[in-house]
Amino acid sequence: MQKDTFVSVQYNKATGKFKIDFVPEAVDTKNFSIDLIDSVENNDIVINTFFVNPDKKKVSKPIIKLYKKPEIIVNPPAPIPFTPKFGLLYNFYAVSDSRNICSSGWDLFTHQELLDWSSSLPDSGYIYIHIAEKSLTYWDYTDDFMLNDLLMNVRGSGFAYPDTNPFIDLLHTFYMWTKTAYNEFSSYHFGIQPANQRTYTGESPPEQMMSIRPCRPAPGIPTGTLGSYVGNDLKQYATVVVNGYEILSCNLAETKFRNGDLITKASILNPISINPVAFCSAYNYDDSLI
Repeated sequence: MQKDTFVSVQYNKATGKFKIDFVPEAVDTKNFSIDLIDSVENNDIVINTFFVNPDKKKVSKPIIKLYKKPEIIVNPPAPIPFTPKFGLLYNFYAVSDSRNICSSGWDLFTHQELLDWSSSLPDSGYIYIHIAEKSLTYWDYTDDFMLNDLLMNVRGSGFAYPDTNPFIDLLHTFYMWTKTAYNEFSSYHFGIQPANQRTYTGESPPEQMMSIRPCRPAPGIPTGTLGSYVGNDLKQYATVVVNGYEILSCNLAETKFRNGDLITKASILNPISINPVAFCSAYNYDDSLI
């Protein structure tokens, strides 16, 4: 007696048609009917698995039912090469949001990591010499000491407070959030002002808007090694290794959290505020400055 035959039935609600596959394929199927199709989901093909009795005239009760959509292999979308001018500004609520603004495997410096990293750089009190891009397009001041030899291309992206005239210090100041809160009223950041020959860390209220640069540890990789970072919205940024960390060599312009949720983008009609909500914004709400 022939053993039971494995049957795979696919029903497409959109077309109203069945597709039946048999193992072994040589089975004569003309004398039996299928009457146990009982699950259709969202116009997608639903697969049910049955056994056919040896007489091939009647379908037995299903021994196995698989309500499973067919596997569709889709090539992931290609990253979009992106070179921002100043990037976007973010409040600390965007930085600390549990949905995560950084891509998988990346993060922001903690305050202590930033202190350790910055103290390892040459000319400790004048780090701007080695990380700021020498250009009057991006700063209101340059001098012959600005080398940018660490290839970080830091620019004067300014910052913002929720206020009548919120945007401040474009071309004069670079502020970058760490991921560490100082207390419930402020969080740590890193900043440089070449015109004042200043490099420092400080604390700012969480509603303040400033730049961010994701990073990740890069032990054993030489300083100056170039790489890339792909954001949650598929923008691809250049990176550089500097003293044990791979870090973006431009400011982030991310518009999504890691789970795909959009980060609320401020505008003239929806301005930045003191509300504890994650915001991003172009400087002066001007997308040409991103």
